[in-house]
Amino acid sequence: MYFKQILAGGYNHNFSYFIGDEKTREVAVVDPVNLSLLEKFIAMDGLFITAIFGTHGHFDHIGEIPEFYKKHANAKIYVPKSTREKLSQLPNGTFHILSDREKINIGAVSMEAIFTPGHEPGATCFLVEGKLITGDTLFIEGCGRCDLPDSDVEEQYKSLFERIGGLPETTEIYPGHDYGSKPHSTLAYEKQHNRFYRCKTKDEFVALRMK
Repeated sequence: MYFKQILAGGYNHNFSYFIGDEKTREVAVVDPVNLSLLEKFIAMDGLFITAIFGTHGHFDHIGEIPEFYKKHANAKIYVPKSTREKLSQLPNGTFHILSDREKINIGAVSMEAIFTPGHEPGATCFLVEGKLITGDTLFIEGCGRCDLPDSDVEEQYKSLFERIGGLPETTEIYPGHDYGSKPHSTLAYEKQHNRFYRCKTKDEFVALRMK
């Protein structure tokens, strides 16, 4: 598998990701920002962009998708319905509307979309060969804020403790921003060191996250 985490900078220490087939160089990009930097990697590694993913509908993660798509118009954009509505300037034919737990093939590599609403209604994580791209749902030693107009802290709790928390503890965590002490970790590490995962009840989590 071809997998690259790029500290693209963007709006606030954003990560972008390339994931795909090592042999054919067919790859997907997740949350493309700082496009000039991404294009350098694409050229350097001889990549063919076949898919574009957004982890959720906030501008700092999907705002540059339309411009990126102009250069890679053969790619399909994979997002949930609510995120597609925030990219209304692009025609319907460019999109594939994701379903929860849907699997998408990038060459010989299979990615699974896991809906994780809370920080934002369309929040989606992507699981590929034991690596989970978490967007703003889960950070290293933190999690996405829930005081925004479209946030839901109780849904965030379910996403963290039920949807992500039920994955194998060896799952590698790759977040949407470089906010922690290191760029990636494991679910086991987060359950031990992340103050939100140390909450014993939903009420405790809600109080801490909304503090």
